[in-house]
Amino acid sequence: MSFVQSIWANIDSLQKLFQTLFYITGGVIAVLTYISAKKGLLNTVNTEYHKKVIDNLKALSGELWSEFDSESKNYWLKSSSIEGIVVEIHRRFKSRQEEILKSKIFDEGILVGVDQQRFSALISKYKSDPFIPNPIREKVIEFLKNRSKILQEARWVTLRKYMQDLANGKYTNTLENNWGWLQNEILQYCGERGANLSQAEMEIDNIRLLIQEYFEKYNPVKVTI
Repeated sequence: MSFVQSIWANIDSLQKLFQTLFYITGGVIAVLTYISAKKGLLNTVNTEYHKKVIDNLKALSGELWSEFDSESKNYWLKSSSIEGIVVEIHRRFKSRQEEILKSKIFDEGILVGVDQQRFSALISKYKSDPFIPNPIREKVIEFLKNRSKILQEARWVTLRKYMQDLANGKYTNTLENNWGWLQNEILQYCGERGANLSQAEMEIDNIRLLIQEYFEKYNPVKVTI
């Protein structure tokens, strides 16, 4: 092989080498670019997800505590009163009083309380909320279901007995004030089954502490001493 041919052969080999290196470098850059973009996308999705979770947990915490916030429409003194339910019982009793006292049967339905309606709505709202972490959601649903069940049972037992007492002629001279002691009987019934107001407040505090623990995991300024 002549000297010129040797040079051209070397040049050709170098060209092929540089071409190969170019394609390899381009491929590596493309892969790294893809990985970087994917990480960026995942980080964005992850950030948005946790933002939504934090927003929903904040709303949940406020919703649960509203029962003990005197400024809220859900404050227990407003939403748990059975006065309206008892007034409706009295209205039906008076409309058929002679018939009821004669037959000694007063068999009517009982209105569902505002608080019971709220508990039912909250259960429907949170039982499938994808932005409430499972341990917290399970605790919330368990609390609301138990609270609603015991409250419904307490009102049904107490007010059905009261309606039968009315049919037997008892308490008919104090209709306007009877709801007060009936409310106390319902609260006592709930308390005996672990669901009075102070016990409910304790349960809510425990749930809010779980929410606080979740927030602490993502606290960007948390300092470990």
